[in-house]
This record gives sequence, C-alpha cells and structure tokens, in this order.
Amino acid sequence: MSNGERNIAWLPPLFTNAGGSAIVVGVSGTDWFIQHDSPVSLSVDRLPPWILPLVQPGYGGDYPTARGLIASRLADAALPAALVDTFPFFAVVQLAFRFSGFWAVNAAEWLPHFDFDESFANVLLQFQLDDQHSQSDRLLVAKHLHKWESDRGISLLRPST
Repeated sequence: MSNGERNIAWLPPLFTNAGGSAIVVGVSGTDWFIQHDSPVSLSVDRLPPWILPLVQPGYGGDYPTARGLIASRLADAALPAALVDTFPFFAVVQLAFRFSGFWAVNAAEWLPHFDFDESFANVLLQFQLDDQHSQSDRLLVAKHLHKWESDRGISLLRPST
C-alpha cells in the first residue's frame, strides 16, 4: 500500500488497546510507522504513546514476547523475519520512562536486552531517586542501573544525603 511517497507494508494489528482501537504498525525498508490512516514515524523523538501497551503484560509484555509478536506479524505479512531487528524497541523503553511510572516499571524488565548510554542511565538514576515511585519500583530500576554501572566499571554521580 502506498502512503504518500513511501510504500509501507502494514502488518496485522499488534493488539487492541483499552480504548478498543487496533494498534497497527508498518514498515518501509527499515523505517517503522504507526497509525495507518496518517502514518507517524516510530522514531525516538516522535514515538506516540499509544505504542506503550507493547511493554504491558496482556498486550506485548516482556521483551521476548513483544519481539515475538512483531516477528509473528512480519511472518503473517510474508515479510522477512530479519526486519524484527530494525523495530525501535528501545525507543519504546525510552518513551515509557519519559511518560510515567506505570509504563517505566513495565519497560524496566526490557533493560537487560539493550546497551544504553550514560544519558539514558541518568534517566534511570532520576527514576530511582524519585520518591514518588514505590520503593519496589525504584529497587527494580536500581538493579538494572547497578548492573549497567558494574559492567562499565563506573558509578553515576548521586546527590549526597
């Protein structure tokens, strides 16, 4: 199907959100899109929040399940399985941490699957330090942040108490 100047292959719906809308993504080359009627690029700076249920159990869930969901939709559309490697999964994680604690906690379990940079590590640190989140949620994020720091032999600067 042609959308403007792009030939976007739309996949079968990933899920139906709580509002009853089918969430459909499409791919053109290695670029991903959402919103069939008026395509929006799935890039870090333009990712729409309605993709967030991908990190929620029952819709996508853990990273292997969400990855399998995209892979199965690619197979259903007779597209190459390797395209799953181009889906912006980490952009979904970044959006989850910018959006709210609920989404961030769901996305935290995806963190071991990505090699993120210091800038994003600082986002995790801010989440960990923010007492508006429950202690268990902060500890979950702290666990992943500590592993990231240990793997690199560094410690992010924390405020003195």
